[in-house]
Amino acid sequence: MSSQPTCFVVNLARATQRREAMQSLLAQHQLTATWLNAVDGRLIPEAELAQHFDCDRAALEYGPMVRGEIGTSLSHVNIYRQMVEQRIQYAVVLEDDVELAPDFCQVLSQLPEAVAWSEPAMVQLTYVERAYTNSAQTLGERRLMRPHGGVWLTSGYFITLAAAQNLLHALYPVWTVADHWRNFEAKGLLTL
Repeated sequence: MSSQPTCFVVNLARATQRREAMQSLLAQHQLTATWLNAVDGRLIPEAELAQHFDCDRAALEYGPMVRGEIGTSLSHVNIYRQMVEQRIQYAVVLEDDVELAPDFCQVLSQLPEAVAWSEPAMVQLTYVERAYTNSAQTLGERRLMRPHGGVWLTSGYFITLAAAQNLLHALYPVWTVADHWRNFEAKGLLTL
C-alpha cells in the first residue's frame, strides 16, 4: 500500500520460523517489510564491542547492559541510519513476534497525516496504560494520545525521520537500551 510508511521488521537471521510467521502475518495485512538482520550482541567479538558500546556512558546514564540489550540497541540504530541515508520520512518498526490488530493498516495509513515527518516524534503502537486525553486525535476507532508515565517496548512503534536523525546521532556508540523512550524525550531527542 503506497500510502503506508516503510515497515521495518527486526529479525535475527537464525530465527527463520519467526520470520516465516511474520511474513505470513504481514501478507494477511497486505504489508511489505524491509527485513533488518538484528545484531546478536552475544556474537560480537570483545575487541569489536568497544567500537559500538560506550561502557563508561552506560555506567553513568543507564547502568550495566547485557550483550542482548546492546545488540537490540545497535539493531534499532541501524534502522535509524537506514532511514537517514535513504531519507525515509516515516517508518514503522516491528519485532518479529508481534500481533497486529485488524485495523493496523488503517491506523498506519493515518499516522503520516497526524504526525509531521519534520518533527521528532515516536508513536508507541502497543497498549499504553495511561495517557493525556485532552489533545487526543482520532485515527479510525483508535486515538493518538500523549502517554503519561513510563513508555517502554520496541515491539511496535512509528517514528519520523527527524526523530531517527536525533537518535542516530545521540545513541551511537550505544549507551542505553533501545526503548528508553522517556529518557530520549527528556534529552529533547523526540516527543512521545
